[in-house]
Amino acid sequence: MMSSVQSCLRNPTRRHGTVKQRLKVAGCVALLAVACGCGGDGSSAEEVATPEPDLWQTPLTIADWKQSSDIEKYSPEVLQRLREHNPELRSNKEWAAFYKEVVAPGFHGDMSRQ
Repeated sequence: MMSSVQSCLRNPTRRHGTVKQRLKVAGCVALLAVACGCGGDGSSAEEVATPEPDLWQTPLTIADWKQSSDIEKYSPEVLQRLREHNPELRSNKEWAAFYKEVVAPGFHGDMSRQ
């Protein structure tokens, strides 16, 4: 047995069902459209994506480095830039702690996802 929706799709020029049935189908379609985010300006349902930070911009902040999903952030050149542009990472002791607590675990996590 064919549903009313399938019947409408097969012969869209013919009227199918009562007005109440057609309104019910139209209401379901409208509800699905709203639930999926179709229609409207979308400003309330749409999330604003933050742009990927540029690893080669000057200066490179720790926050930008952490936010980046580019595997290139672990390259020696980028890590050197990160260290040069952040005074809190300039001493060997602070850099070693940052590398041990942030860089190494992040590298292993990012490599396991690839």
